[in-house]
This record gives sequence, C-alpha cells and structure tokens, in this order.
Amino acid sequence: MPASPSVLVPIGRAPESPSVTLVLFAGAGAGPGYFREWVAAAPPGWAFLAVNLPGRGGRFREPFATSLDALATELAEAVAALPTERVVLFGHSFGALLAMEVARRMPQPPALLATAGNAPPDVEPFAYSTKPTHEDDLRLARGLLGQLAAELSGPVLEEMVEITAPICRADMDLLVGCRRPAEPLPCDIVAFYAEHDFSPPESWADVTAGRADTVVLPGEHITFCQVARDDILAHLRSRLALV
Repeated sequence: MPASPSVLVPIGRAPESPSVTLVLFAGAGAGPGYFREWVAAAPPGWAFLAVNLPGRGGRFREPFATSLDALATELAEAVAALPTERVVLFGHSFGALLAMEVARRMPQPPALLATAGNAPPDVEPFAYSTKPTHEDDLRLARGLLGQLAAELSGPVLEEMVEITAPICRADMDLLVGCRRPAEPLPCDIVAFYAEHDFSPPESWADVTAGRADTVVLPGEHITFCQVARDDILAHLRSRLALV
C-alpha cells in the first residue's frame, strides 16, 4: 500500500543533496508543527522531515490509524524511499516508540535511532491498567496545549482541547500491544531524557545490537525538544561522526 504523499512533511527548505535526513516523530497529540523551530538550528547539509500521522495536518480527513503495524510499515516504506544515504530517526515520547517500530521495519537500518522522553518498551505487551475516560483525554489535551500553545485561552482553548483530545487518544491507543523487539535492532541508539521528566533515564541497550548512549539534558517532558533543541542536535552531530 503506497504511503500518503503528505506522510513526511518538510520542515524548512532542504538542501539539494542532503548529507543527513532527520526524520522527526512528535509525541502523542502533536504533529509536524512541534518541530517547526528546529530548522533555525539545522546543521549544514541536513534536511528535516516531520512525520504527519492520519487525522491531522494535510491528512486531517483521513481516519486515525488503528494498527501500529500498518502505520509503521507505511512510514518505513516512505523513509526507505528517501534519496539520502544517512537517515536518522528521532522520536519524542510516543514518537520514540513509533520511530523504533519504523526502524525495525526498514530494509536498511537508519544511521541512528534517537529517542527522547521515553523508556524502552517492556518485554510484555503494553496494556492499560484502567480504561481511560473522556475526561482523562481532555486533561491530557489541555496539558499539552497549555505547554505548547500558552497563548490560547477561553472558548478558543476549549475548542482546541476538544479537537486535540481524540488525537491524543488515537495515538495512545496505537501503543497497546507495543513490546520490545524480539531481535535487537542493528542500529545504534541515543536516548535523551529531560532532567525534570516523569520518565526517569533508562538505557535502551537491550533494544540494540549496537551502541546505546543515554544523555540527560535540562528541560521537562512536553517542551523538551524546544528547550534542548541545540544540545540534542549537537549530540546527534557528534554521534554521527562516530558512525
């Protein structure tokens, strides 16, 4: 099944022949706009592409994805078709696990898998201990928007909360059944964590047959990739120099 033409959205203007393509996976409820400020710090020769999932952005009219396998396969095909030889996958929170699922389905492994704000998946499949309610989803969406769109208030905020809540839930539902790969990934992994995060630093060494690094930087969970952007990109550049 061919990938949607808007599945990978350019962030900024890409160089004609990029030396590295960084594919960015946002957290639950967020979209390509989460990384819009990254282009200002783009290393020379790098191209940035953000994953755009069904039900948002240019794919707003598409139904939410309900199969992690089908979604990861679609994204792996889109990433594998990129002309760049060196592809780095970077995922934040929910996006870290989705990036892992994409990496394990790529015919050629990425040059590097980078995760942020998420521990590696467990050996046992993930399942909810209690069924989330609509009020839980609204709280999740309100917390996300409160950090990423603090200028919103009143009726506009509540309207955006109602729009964002089902997106958050669709993303979280995709993770049900997610588990650690049976076979370690062939690519190196760098796991970034914020100092003030609800996800404590944990190595991804059991997920890879290669090298696994753990990096802790200032910040908190939701805005981590904005606050620590420059440090994250500097670490990625240094890490790629070793590959």
